[in-house]
Amino acid sequence: MENEQKAYRNIFKATALFGGVQVFNILLSLVRTKIVAVLLGVSGIGLMGLLTNTLAIISSITRLGVDQGAIRDVSMSVGNGKIGEIATVVKRWSLFVGLLGAIVTLSLAPQLSLWSFGTDKYTLAFCWLACTMFFDALTKGQLAIFQGLRKLRTLAKSNLIGATVSLILSIPIYYIWGVDGIVPAMIITYVCSFLISSFYYRKEKITEIPLTVNETVHKGLGIMKLGVILTISGFITTLVSYLFNIYLSSNGGLQDVGLYQSGFNLIEKYVGLIFVAMGTDYYPRLAEVNHDNKKIETIMNQQAIISFLILGPVICLFLPTAPLIIRLLLSKEFLPILPFLSWAILGILFKAASWCMGFIFIAKGANKVFIYSEIASSLIILIFNIIGYNLWNIKGIGIAFTLSYIFHLIIIITLGSWKFKISYNTESKRIFLFTLLPCIVCFLSSTFTLGYIYYFTTILIFLFSAFYSMMELKKRLHLQKR
Repeated sequence: MENEQKAYRNIFKATALFGGVQVFNILLSLVRTKIVAVLLGVSGIGLMGLLTNTLAIISSITRLGVDQGAIRDVSMSVGNGKIGEIATVVKRWSLFVGLLGAIVTLSLAPQLSLWSFGTDKYTLAFCWLACTMFFDALTKGQLAIFQGLRKLRTLAKSNLIGATVSLILSIPIYYIWGVDGIVPAMIITYVCSFLISSFYYRKEKITEIPLTVNETVHKGLGIMKLGVILTISGFITTLVSYLFNIYLSSNGGLQDVGLYQSGFNLIEKYVGLIFVAMGTDYYPRLAEVNHDNKKIETIMNQQAIISFLILGPVICLFLPTAPLIIRLLLSKEFLPILPFLSWAILGILFKAASWCMGFIFIAKGANKVFIYSEIASSLIILIFNIIGYNLWNIKGIGIAFTLSYIFHLIIIITLGSWKFKISYNTESKRIFLFTLLPCIVCFLSSTFTLGYIYYFTTILIFLFSAFYSMMELKKRLHLQKR
């Protein structure tokens, strides 16, 4: 019992730590996104979104998943004293893939401009942005080492300081140059992140082991094997986002791209603390016990329960306050995304459940199962998004978001049970239902009621959800008075 309570407390601490980071990032976004929205407008954010998505595709291909593959190897090396070797391999491979990404971006700059915008007007922009591939790969390699070692505080500080310094330096650029400042601001963001992560990497005093080129290549093959699979997965996900943005740009213009990107980013930032915690603490814990299905199932259910209990009140609070959040983080120009947000936020609980199970495939190195599930899920998302947009415009993308993750969860649960005999226990299912039902009621209330009835019912539902989550958390974290 004590071990179980300790496990729940560790999960909650990791979530609280990176939840704090996420809250701080939201406060930064309150300043950055508000100013960018006012100075650049919807079209400017749409332009930034297309540039970012294009670079993300190049990065997902050329980075070869070195950073993600490294997390598993670093976690497994903690107990065998080989961290120095792994760190050397990760750093060298990060340097290589960073140069590869920069060269590819520079070489394809004219084509990237044509593919993304239908004109060569942005060729020079992509030439300048090529350097971000180099700095991004080096940064992610160092952060992967922190994550694999579960140096969560170091990872959090690196992210926070990097984001803060980037914000301080970027805002004057947007103010002076407007849309023309997008590229310089993006470059500064990547450079700052690299410098800050390098500073903290040196502070960790990791003793790297000298290796020959052949040894580096040989020892990196294991990382590469998993990395390539994750690269394919990341590429598919990014490609779907890119293709849908192109579809939106062709059918609705940069205006709809800007609305969609803003709404999607708002959802990701608002509830991102849960998924950041999963990626930083949950994944390394799974990797350490990846050969013991019983332990993996226990860890998965514990992570899922904490995630559901935190997400329930967050979603119930988001629904009635969404208009205020849009005005604070964006501007009233972005209020048309409100129906999208109201529908999409319901899908977050299903996303949390599918992610908890999905990380197991990566930790166990079940490459085929993982990639097949990603392909199926990505196709579902793309098809649902296009159908939803055609039927109900921006609101339809929100409906598609929720439906996609319901189908994704069904696929993931089926694969997990069939391949590894791992499933959610009765307690996890109960917590999921008792957190989902208030969210649905709150959604219906925010959609179909007005005036005092609306405020009364949504506040009442939120209080019920918060009380239920607090009681369940107290039992698991052992917070009762002794």
